[in-house]
Amino acid sequence: MNVIIVQGSEDGILGVFTTKKLAFECAKNYCDSGMENTLNGMTYAKFCKEMTTFGHCQVGEGYGVANCEIFIKNHY
Repeated sequence: MNVIIVQGSEDGILGVFTTKKLAFECAKNYCDSGMENTLNGMTYAKFCKEMTTFGHCQVGEGYGVANCEIFIKNHY
């Protein structure tokens, strides 16, 4: 099972999610809540593409950004 960890640059871990949609919404809300932040043109489609290709993604730019990374949980 894979999970996505969303971490705020100023606030630490914001959440752990099992779907890209929930992770993107959390990251987007974090960026929208800051005064000096912009979403840097990140859309859900672009988020999904970067997460699938690279396994990590930065949402937003400015003072507070959200870093998202896929964590692969092994089952034994």
